[in-house]
Amino acid sequence: MTFPGDSAARIKRVVRKILRQARGLAITHLEQEMGIQPRTYAQKKSLFPTMDAELDKYEKEKAFWITGMVRDDILKVARGYVFNWAKEHPDESVAGAGFEEGLYNLLQEWLPVTDSAGKTINQAARSEVIARTNIMDMYNHARLSMLQTPELKGWVQGYRYSAIIDSATTHICRSLHGKIFTPETLNGYNPPLHYNCRSMLLPVTLLDRGWKAEMAKQGPITVEPQEGFAADVVIPSALQVAATGKANQ
Repeated sequence: MTFPGDSAARIKRVVRKILRQARGLAITHLEQEMGIQPRTYAQKKSLFPTMDAELDKYEKEKAFWITGMVRDDILKVARGYVFNWAKEHPDESVAGAGFEEGLYNLLQEWLPVTDSAGKTINQAARSEVIARTNIMDMYNHARLSMLQTPELKGWVQGYRYSAIIDSATTHICRSLHGKIFTPETLNGYNPPLHYNCRSMLLPVTLLDRGWKAEMAKQGPITVEPQEGFAADVVIPSALQVAATGKANQ
């Protein structure tokens, strides 16, 4: 059983387009927050060509990995289903209605289903988790890359963790909301810190007074990112957690 090459290519194109939009939005938001004049209104780039090249590479590699992970996971699920069906129904054809219905139901976690009116009727939960987590990863990676570019080193002093506080906020992000980090103390606390994370880092600049005293009062950071999202874990491991809830051992 194989995954059609044209389907994989289409997935990769869509993924990269979404990542590029998240990256552009991150740059636009940070330009507005810091009062930086945007350079172009076409394909969204920043004022820093070296950073743009790094983000191009990150975006390309991330799209390639996500596509491969989605392909491999869908094939693994489908192959397992075919194997189990053949073992449990030795006298039935895999072309039967029962086989197709079971496989269809299994893949609904990955593939959205629409009714005759075009309305989505299932959640496609795994796809949604992957999309949400990796859009925010691209968004936050672009923001942090821009905040840490050498041209802004003397201007950007630190980062304030900003979470959306509502009934869906996790203990991780609720605990970190408002906390201030410097480049030396960030230590992997750049969002996303768990799957479906919605947090971001806001810049602390030379214009912000009193932040060092506030940071000194906040005490040590004791909450840990979800397994697979720490800074010393490579990106694919974090993506795997987003897809499966399990990190590489």
